[in-house]
Amino acid sequence: MTWRALRDRLPTRWNLSKKGIELNSLLCPICNQSPELIDHVLWNCPLTYEIWHKVFMWLDLSFPVINSFDASFDWVEDLRVNPHAKHIVRSILGVTAWKFIWKFRNDSIFSLKRPIRQDILDSTVDLSYV
Repeated sequence: MTWRALRDRLPTRWNLSKKGIELNSLLCPICNQSPELIDHVLWNCPLTYEIWHKVFMWLDLSFPVINSFDASFDWVEDLRVNPHAKHIVRSILGVTAWKFIWKFRNDSIFSLKRPIRQDILDSTVDLSYV
């Protein structure tokens, strides 16, 4: 999923509409405030922005001043830490984006039961320790 997100190849509402698929709305299904673009749903949506702040606090890293998901991976490359630590941070970024944010987005659209926001961070921390 991460490589697809970094290449803007996820089936966001915006990308689906560009392929000619008619949708009721192009707005983000999580916040209903902005068009659902990759960078919005994975980085700038108010919920995902809050999740990323919590993840970076948990990692004891300053929140990067960037505006896109792919820029977060460039930011990791510039960190002054050893390669193993960079690999861990990249893995946490990918796990958070795929397993929790994208899954939360899909559950918000397709599940009968609305997902619980607080579970995203708790689950990210749990899975990242495995």
